[in-house]
Amino acid sequence: MKSEAEVPLPACQAGARRPAAHTREPMIPGATPEEAFATLLALTAKALRGKRRKGDGSPYVRLSRSTTIYLANDVRAYLTSHRVGISLVRQEG
Repeated sequence: MKSEAEVPLPACQAGARRPAAHTREPMIPGATPEEAFATLLALTAKALRGKRRKGDGSPYVRLSRSTTIYLANDVRAYLTSHRVGISLVRQEG
């Protein structure tokens, strides 16, 4: 495994601007940005923030005042806990 110093960083194009901090996705493997998780749940980011405020929803990680992420295992657990299945019990007659 390469150390942090050995991992090549993506090259920037001359004159290219970095996106604003609040629009960049966190560079954390297995992390889902707030906007992506909201889209997955068919919610707006604002509605997802409202659910967090009420204590409803998936566990999250607050990286800064404006950056919230969801870890892959937490997203998977949340989706699994809200899974709706159809019971196909064969009735014998």
